[in-house]
Amino acid sequence: MTAGYRPNRQRWLAAGAKLASSKSWKLPKVGDWFGSYLDEDGIVADVLNRVRADAVAIKRWLDPESWKMPNYIRRTRSEIPEHAGCLMFAGMSIRNFYGLWHADNPHTVFDVEDGVQIEDGIITDPRHPDNMSGRIIDRVKAELKKLAAQMSPHEPEMATRTPDGMGITIDEHSAQVGRLF
Repeated sequence: MTAGYRPNRQRWLAAGAKLASSKSWKLPKVGDWFGSYLDEDGIVADVLNRVRADAVAIKRWLDPESWKMPNYIRRTRSEIPEHAGCLMFAGMSIRNFYGLWHADNPHTVFDVEDGVQIEDGIITDPRHPDNMSGRIIDRVKAELKKLAAQMSPHEPEMATRTPDGMGITIDEHSAQVGRLF
């Protein structure tokens, strides 16, 4: 933006009013869900494809430092990697992104009326969104560990997504990006 430039607020309001008054578009209601509900296997496959598409993401998911709060009391700032704690809220992100807390999701339950299993005051039901997202993270990490074990640490190439977006391939371009190990 240049100095002194202010967007024309009236133009924005007029465009919004025109869009809202059109018959082909409706203003969404609070609680509307625009995605589709995936089961646990579908979410694992989707998250795995998203993570495998990025060499840095693979590295972060496999590093235990990414999953815990950085401890500045026991270590100095220079001893703690810059990505420490970057995945602390991955479970919450999975629950929100895939609509696990949404009441209409057929793959999850979270209310006593839905027959959720509770033992000693702890929700142990595998269909509960918190428990499901934890299992999803564990399964994705296990698959990434298998992938890392298949790759030789002595090869300079990196795993990347295949052109069809479904598998892993080794290519020269990713060798320029960096190494997994």
